[in-house]
Amino acid sequence: MSIPFKVLKSLLRLSCIVLGIALAACVGNVPSGGESEVTAFVDVNVVPMDASGLLEHQTVIVFDGIVSVVGPSSTTEIPEHANVIDGANRFLLPGLADMHVHISNLDEFVLFIAMGLRRSAICTVTRTSLRGEAA
Repeated sequence: MSIPFKVLKSLLRLSCIVLGIALAACVGNVPSGGESEVTAFVDVNVVPMDASGLLEHQTVIVFDGIVSVVGPSSTTEIPEHANVIDGANRFLLPGLADMHVHISNLDEFVLFIAMGLRRSAICTVTRTSLRGEAA
């Protein structure tokens, strides 16, 4: 017994909506202890998403998962309780999103989330068949 494509498409959409609601509930959680989570990427090369070129020797401060400060490493103050990451000879692409993803089952989707993919666009369902197999 095969499930009609329209039913599968509807189930996929419903699954994505439910998962989206569940993930949205997790956003913005403050770490235990009531303190904000702060990360500082120091002396990193930033590839901006809104302009061409490269911003060299920058410090990027992230408060609770949101990029809050981007500035020259020589003048940007790092918060005292920040988790400092040495970005020398490394590149940072804030806001990069994967806009082309093929996911064939829920296990793959969960794996993408576990590996840190937070933003992606699932634009369509692609059907593939092996040579000699009926399409």
